[in-house]
Amino acid sequence: MARDGRYLKVHEQRTIAFFNQCEEKDLYWLSEIFEDVSSELQSRAFIDCLLQLQEKYPNLDMEQDIEYAIQLIQE
Repeated sequence: MARDGRYLKVHEQRTIAFFNQCEEKDLYWLSEIFEDVSSELQSRAFIDCLLQLQEKYPNLDMEQDIEYAIQLIQE
């Protein structure tokens, strides 16, 4: 994922905008890569995005993804 990860890092705002425009059913599937995205971005902006998505779609269980993203930027 190194090549993809670099793209995400360089285009962080696009990555966040992409997730923000997704429907709940799409985010359900995309949540499988949230840890990878968090590892690449290590970004407060991405954490904020996840928090907003969790609020928008409370049926999605994103707590672990959010906690992981927070741990990464605290290390």
